[in-house]
Amino acid sequence: MYFRPGSGTRRILGLVLLAAGAGVIYLALPGWVWLFALGGSLLALGWALLREGKRL
Repeated sequence: MYFRPGSGTRRILGLVLLAAGAGVIYLALPGWVWLFALGGSLLALGWALLREGKRL
C-alpha cells in the first residue's frame, strides 16, 4: 500500500488527535482541570485538521 503525504495524511492525523483528545478528557474525569484543557486543545486541533479546504 502506497502512503503519500497529502489530504489522507492530514485526515489520519486529525482522527488521531480527536481520539487522543477524547482519551485525555476521559482520563480527566476525576477532576484534573489541566487534563481537560489538554484534551480540549487536542480535540480542537484534530477538528481543525479534519476541516477540508480550511486553513488553520
